[in-house]
Amino acid sequence: MVVGSFVGISIEPALVGFYTQHCSGTWPALKKHLDRGGEIGVSVLGINFHGDVYSLAGPQEKRFDRNWNLAGDEAIILDGADSFIVGRADLIAEAGDHDYVQLSVERSFVGLNDSQALVFHDSRIGLVT
Repeated sequence: MVVGSFVGISIEPALVGFYTQHCSGTWPALKKHLDRGGEIGVSVLGINFHGDVYSLAGPQEKRFDRNWNLAGDEAIILDGADSFIVGRADLIAEAGDHDYVQLSVERSFVGLNDSQALVFHDSRIGLVT
């Protein structure tokens, strides 16, 4: 699932958050997993994923054409991601036509490459310049 709204919340304790649309085809299964206390992986994508974002957000059968790994027993991380976060939901709250999800960060990795992060703005994928 691709999210366009992701935010760092707190360093101590380590918290991040994101918003997901109620109409997402992926969100119901992820929400059920999080409601049971499961971990999820968040891959922070850089320029090397620029051409892949729409396939990751597209039909389920094409989402994982890129290589991926499990971080632990259940959190999916995309190979080549600039950074990743593994967390568990502390809070899931309805926010209009979206749900807000707050994750408690269990572990994270920040890559050492010089990649530029992708951002979603004005209905397009772009780079921070």
